[in-house]
Amino acid sequence: MAVQYIEAKNVNLTFTPPNRMPVTALQGFDVAVGEGEFVSIVGPSGCGKSTFLNVLLGLIKPNSGEMAINGNPVSGPGRDRRRQQNGIRAGPITLSRLLQQNAPVHKAVLC
Repeated sequence: MAVQYIEAKNVNLTFTPPNRMPVTALQGFDVAVGEGEFVSIVGPSGCGKSTFLNVLLGLIKPNSGEMAINGNPVSGPGRDRRRQQNGIRAGPITLSRLLQQNAPVHKAVLC
């Protein structure tokens, strides 16, 4: 089986703010994106679009599930997703970087 560039398997995240009811942001979220694919994440306000991107970048840890970039588990922000490019350190993978690539396939992830 080929390694997907971005892969989320059964990602779940519930926010539990103090003195309020828990808010489920992601529930059983699955997505697989091959290298060079173009992906749109669309849905109404509050459906988990930004939360997914924050989990992908390692800024928020999910309650359960797996998230990987190029086969490497996302365990938090940091140097694990940095790369050397022409002798210059490049930053973490961002959505704009993914969208800049030429892409033969367009997927829409609907919330």
